[in-house]
Amino acid sequence: MPSRTEPDIERLVADVWTAGLATEADLRAAAARVPRRRGSRLLLEVLDDGAPRTRSEAERVLQALIRRAALPRPRTNVRIAGFEVDAYWPDSRLVVEVDSWRFHGSRRSFEADRRRRWRLQGSGVRVEHVTWRQLTQRPEETVALLAVAIAQGAAGTAIR
Repeated sequence: MPSRTEPDIERLVADVWTAGLATEADLRAAAARVPRRRGSRLLLEVLDDGAPRTRSEAERVLQALIRRAALPRPRTNVRIAGFEVDAYWPDSRLVVEVDSWRFHGSRRSFEADRRRRWRLQGSGVRVEHVTWRQLTQRPEETVALLAVAIAQGAAGTAIR
């Protein structure tokens, strides 16, 4: 059986959280019960590193790009101004939403996304959007733009 890698374990943890099958405490307790079992140490490392709570393949791709680029890890799927956001960098006051045509291609979704953006910005955070195509077809450019947005937010400057 091939050994699991960190992204594999992160995906499994995200799937378990999304399905509501276990909490972080449950996973830590399970790993502690079998400390010598293959994967227990890696699971604890992923949890200690703040395993992203992703809900979609696009969010997982974003997290993989962030990890490979050694950018600061965001908080994921947290609530801000009453909305759950995909990625949030508190120090930069930056929210990044991952959009795909599949889930954001209707009039209703389009309108809801605009209301959401206004409310989030009104709470004092900047909102940037990335698309599935940007993540998969232009990953280097997407990472570069994301790095600038994080740095500008941390420095207290606006994106122009």
